Amino acid sequence: LCSRCNSQWVYRRVGCPFCGITDHTKISYYPSEDGVYRLYVCQGCRRYLKTIDLRETARAFRLPVERITTVAMDAAAHQEGYR
Repeated sequence: LCSRCNSQWVYRRVGCPFCGITDHTKISYYPSEDGVYRLYVCQGCRRYLKTIDLRETARAFRLPVERITTVAMDAAAHQEGYR
């Protein structure tokens, strides 16, 4: 579910939604300490995607709030050269 437009779609688990690369050696993720959030990064196009693993928590999410809650993940990605 997109926090900007509320669209949802099915996508392969391993692959970059930006450039389409499916080489698992080019896709990495970094989990938050609690395991709820993940920052997926693509070595191919240097883009990143923040996700929420709903299996790790029972609490309700409000996506605009989550975008603010995870701003440190954005900063870390930008510091490493991802956009």
